[in-house]
Amino acid sequence: MMPRLSGAVAVLVALGLLLGSYVLYAHDASRVAAALSRRVPLRKPLGELPPTLGDWRGEDIPLEEGMAEVAGADDYVSRLYRNATTGDVLSLYVSYYGSPRSMVGHYPDRCFPAFGWRNELRRVDEIKGSGAAHDRAWPAVVYRFRKGREQVTVVSFFNAGGEYTAERDVVRWAAHRAIGGQTRNYLAQVQISFPGAVPLERALRVTGRFLSELLPRLEDQLPSPAGRALAAAQE
Repeated sequence: MMPRLSGAVAVLVALGLLLGSYVLYAHDASRVAAALSRRVPLRKPLGELPPTLGDWRGEDIPLEEGMAEVAGADDYVSRLYRNATTGDVLSLYVSYYGSPRSMVGHYPDRCFPAFGWRNELRRVDEIKGSGAAHDRAWPAVVYRFRKGREQVTVVSFFNAGGEYTAERDVVRWAAHRAIGGQTRNYLAQVQISFPGAVPLERALRVTGRFLSELLPRLEDQLPSPAGRALAAAQE
């Protein structure tokens, strides 16, 4: 039979247990906060992305008023590209988030309606590369939005810590991986837009040709696997 504790001793034991629990909670909360606030830097600013990509010629364009503040990205680039051979025109928006705290919530079907666009289509698809990148493919979501008489077709996907994905769950899990001490804790969002109701198959085909030129250059600017591992080891 265990000895009975006096009232004072019982109170002290209870306080000790509470204090121990609080210390453990505070330690875990501090660790999670540190993981969420840790930022992985780009190797090069997105503004240094080449304006000429194969036959594509680009020029910087400003975002719609207030959009940059809403997106809250660590860095971004917004450009209009025209293909000198085919005449195809598209808009490119790439945003970078070096911390998982900022990752979630920035999806076209949330951001475009916030600026008055109505979502008329959402379709999950695969973009196939061309030329030297003909054996590559990237998952993407294709949207069509309308505002008054204007229409826009948007192809969107993410690079979550080196993995291309169109799935929101993968983006969300990038934050959990970072909290768990793994290094997949950055996000790049790529959006390619076409004015008007471009036929979807054409939009996918043109996007594939453009990504085959864009992504090798973009990957040179994103954090390298070795750099991510080194940053994690130094924490």
